[in-house]
Amino acid sequence: MGKGGFDMARFDIHFFAESLKRNIRCTMVIPAETPSDAFLEGQRYKTLYLLHPGHGRGEDWLDYSFIEQYAEANKVALVMPNLQNSACRDLADGDRFLHLVTEELPSFLAQVFPLARKRENRWILGAGIGGFGALHAAFTHGEVFSRCAVISGMTDLSAFIATCPANYQKLLLNTEDGGPILSFKGEDASVLPEFLFASGSQDRNRGQMWKLAETLKDKGGEVELKVLDGNRGWEITDALMPHLFDWFIPEGKPLYE
Repeated sequence: MGKGGFDMARFDIHFFAESLKRNIRCTMVIPAETPSDAFLEGQRYKTLYLLHPGHGRGEDWLDYSFIEQYAEANKVALVMPNLQNSACRDLADGDRFLHLVTEELPSFLAQVFPLARKRENRWILGAGIGGFGALHAAFTHGEVFSRCAVISGMTDLSAFIATCPANYQKLLLNTEDGGPILSFKGEDASVLPEFLFASGSQDRNRGQMWKLAETLKDKGGEVELKVLDGNRGWEITDALMPHLFDWFIPEGKPLYE
């Protein structure tokens, strides 16, 4: 059962994605208090791209968390593509999930809907392997998103890959954009988005995330670390929500683009 707000317009989008050479599905919600003020002339909504955990789907964010209610309160649009188990990477079989998230979707959706066009008003959030994907997108396409948040993320996909079917294991181990270990190889992290790393106090992957965070900070990156009571799962996501949206939209910042 969903936990969404009452004043959000929900769209189930099906379109042909050049990145994947097939029709795909993407879920999106946009604030819409009343028909008269839902889409004001020239107004664009700040936009948060959400990357789902492994073995999940885009709509899981709406079904299992309260993120829609916080998006409603802060007038933020949510974009939730189905990325399968790709971790937002360009796979060896030609499926370019990274290209989809960082180039095709932002361009296509901003043409069709009143979504933010400016980097400062576009953010990305990932959980689990979606956190790996969000970081990968931030490292390789820092010009697209101004802020990147990761919940219960990971920098090593090896254990997750072992849970996938054999044919998909081969794809994930032989991607077009790096192996199963994520790292920032650049010298200057100050040009990257700002980062928020959040993990449960009992999360077994917290060590690898914190190690990456320290590397980013040592190279000039802006990184905030947040530890929440618990392990992993959607309860950690919900516990982070108040702080997360305060971080995305600091006090005094305009709600709209």
